[in-house]
Amino acid sequence: MKLSSGFYALLLLVTTSAQANKMIYADVQVSELAPTAEAAIWQRSDNTTPLYPIVLAKNGISGCGIFKVQIQQDGEVDKVSLVQSVPARVLSKAGIKTIKSWKWQNSSGKAAAAEEKLIRLDFCIGGASVAEAEQRCKLQASLACESNAG
Repeated sequence: MKLSSGFYALLLLVTTSAQANKMIYADVQVSELAPTAEAAIWQRSDNTTPLYPIVLAKNGISGCGIFKVQIQQDGEVDKVSLVQSVPARVLSKAGIKTIKSWKWQNSSGKAAAAEEKLIRLDFCIGGASVAEAEQRCKLQASLACESNAG
């Protein structure tokens, strides 16, 4: 599993009736599950960590999602679909929008071909600092992305 090399922590200023100007720290981790980075034809041309979706942050939602990504022979994203997520389907719209915005390049040295990828996005919110939010997200990304309910 390859985590994105970039780190971006989101610092939000949220006003609530109970507590004004509460600081909220968040992080997003990107993991390429399949194919492995070594075997992949297509790599993201910009490896900066995606922004935490505002709608998720405002609602205090964290979780993970696994997405199937179809990349065409020319490097354009053909289709993105949710495979699974926790919480169920809440992360779908934000994850698909994030992945569709990425640009891909063939940096493998192999002939350009269509490729299917499995990508995991972990959205993590909470902690008393940027460093704590990043640490929480790295831990979450190391765990299975599945619900324990059932």
